[in-house]
Amino acid sequence: MVREWQKTYEKEVEIYDTFAKYEDEGNKLLNKLLEKFSFQHKIVLEVGCGSGKYSELLAPKSKKYFGLEISKPLIEIAKQKCNKFNNVKFFNCSAEKIPLDDNSVDVVFASWVLTAMISNEVKRKSIKELLRVLKDGGDIWLFENYWKGEFMNLWRKRNMKFED
Repeated sequence: MVREWQKTYEKEVEIYDTFAKYEDEGNKLLNKLLEKFSFQHKIVLEVGCGSGKYSELLAPKSKKYFGLEISKPLIEIAKQKCNKFNNVKFFNCSAEKIPLDDNSVDVVFASWVLTAMISNEVKRKSIKELLRVLKDGGDIWLFENYWKGEFMNLWRKRNMKFED
């Protein structure tokens, strides 16, 4: 079952890329993360890197940066944004089968990914894979929408404008 909005990942990537600029307007989430955590000297896996918004910002702060994205058109945009870095590698695949060795990454980072997965089974398999590739003592940073959160309030306000 493909949700209507998931088509954006394949056929309307310019719209997705524009939306990504506003999902964390002013980089509040990113700035809070960087206050609490250093990516320096870390091997990072970003799951659902999309068009590379965070890849472009976090790769230069990391030792090695892997971006995982199921949408080939989106990953092509991410590659363009990160082509100036020599520590980045992208994988066009699902998080259900990550092409990395066990215990190979220090940090797993994902923003608005779990809610986009089509089933609980896909989520379970993906989380199992994240834990498989994560080194002992590694960190997982997952950012999702909270129905009372700032992002959802912003979405509701903007969505209401379209309905008027």
